Amino acid sequence: MDVIRDAADWGRVVKLIENWSRDPLNSASGYSISELDEIAEQRGLWFPFVLREWWRLAGKHPIVAQGLHPGNNWLCGPADPDLISEPGLMTIVVEDAQTGGCTGIHQNFMASPDPLLHCTNCTIDQDSQPHLPWFDGHFLETGMNAPQLIHIALLYHLCYPNSLIAPGTLHLDVELPRNWRAIPKRLVDELGLTRYESIAFIGDIYTNSVDVIYWPNMTVACRTEAAAERVRGITPAKINKRR
Repeated sequence: MDVIRDAADWGRVVKLIENWSRDPLNSASGYSISELDEIAEQRGLWFPFVLREWWRLAGKHPIVAQGLHPGNNWLCGPADPDLISEPGLMTIVVEDAQTGGCTGIHQNFMASPDPLLHCTNCTIDQDSQPHLPWFDGHFLETGMNAPQLIHIALLYHLCYPNSLIAPGTLHLDVELPRNWRAIPKRLVDELGLTRYESIAFIGDIYTNSVDVIYWPNMTVACRTEAAAERVRGITPAKINKRR
């Protein structure tokens, strides 16, 4: 696991889990090679290299195995029944169970060591949204690889209060602008936040990669009270206590 953990591609994911999770990554956080081989054989599947890496790194970690927002969006494990819920796609992330939104590796790219991913959304199709980057008539090209997708997915998931998140983390409801599409520029600029966008998720998400994650129109996750105070110094906000 140490080799995967130290790999540059997984660096942001490792840092995010270590900094924001209640439980650190350790040798028990992932599946062994033999365990993945056994599950693949039982299911009659072949797991792509990058998914094996991810599951060996954190497939058993609580924020993956239990999930931060189970029932609506989650990261799939090797035994997850939703892994092949969409024909032709091995799902990595279910973004929205209600709309059938999921992202994973299309069957045409399974053999690639670092495949670009595709997603689905049952609320739209090629006829209604012809300007989007469609592939094979049903899938959308995301332009992301697996580590990028998982990093962004975890950013969104960490915006939901949950006991699996590190103690001391605060979730703040900020005063919304009249037009929800208008990003509060001051909040982004003064906190030094970087935007991450994906065609697979609703709305962009912002983080400084240390102690603040901002999902406009939803919440600001603050890893420490000091981070929460910086937010409150910019805009009125109250603690979201839902868990």
